Amino acid sequence: MIITAVLLLLISITGIIIMIVGSKESNIITLILGSVVAAGFSIYLANIRR
Repeated sequence: MIITAVLLLLISITGIIIMIVGSKESNIITLILGSVVAAGFSIYLANIRR
């Protein structure tokens, strides 16, 4: 859980930096990365509950 939280923090920080610097392509890349990490996190949580 700590690892995924750190990954989410890193991706959100890079997303903020990219928003400030700003180009749409890199914004889409961070969105995809964030959704992949969120999906992995939810799968991880589902496995814990079993």
